Amino acid sequence: MEINPIDFLVGFILFNLALKVVYPLSGLLHELGHALPSLLLTKDPVRIRLGNSTDKPTIKLGRLEICLGPTTSFWGSCEFTSEGMSTARLIIITLGGPLTSLCLGALFLGWMFTSTLPWEIRLVTAVLFYANCRILLVSIIPQTFRAPNPHSQGVSDGLKILNLLSGEKNGRGDPDQDNKPVE
Repeated sequence: MEINPIDFLVGFILFNLALKVVYPLSGLLHELGHALPSLLLTKDPVRIRLGNSTDKPTIKLGRLEICLGPTTSFWGSCEFTSEGMSTARLIIITLGGPLTSLCLGALFLGWMFTSTLPWEIRLVTAVLFYANCRILLVSIIPQTFRAPNPHSQGVSDGLKILNLLSGEKNGRGDPDQDNKPVE
């Protein structure tokens, strides 16, 4: 099968445009992966922030508040009160996002190679697979980064888990801030 340069360019542009829609959606699902165990393991409100959001929730479902702001990336955070919470519970909550991205990536990988689906659907699943794999890698690799939202810390899920395993209660590397919301 030969692909001419125009078809490649059109496919490349469509793929990247589709990512602008899929990244925020996949980011929301990743953050819901943190929020659901947070809701089960705490009694306090849980807040998801996506993009450059304000403090005013866009969506409020019981104790879950979702603050949406303009974004074309997959950046987000999940905030909850971690005061008095065990390290095991904090690790479970922190692992929730990467596990969600991993499961979604595996699901879309399977659909991508399902030959009975139309090629258009398989193309969409390829975009979803790529987005979730990228979110998984960025979140699980231990690193610090500059958070685009001033309400959050720039610490990856992988670094939080390493910090929690090394005895830092909040997972951010700052033992004096155990009662602040964890991203």
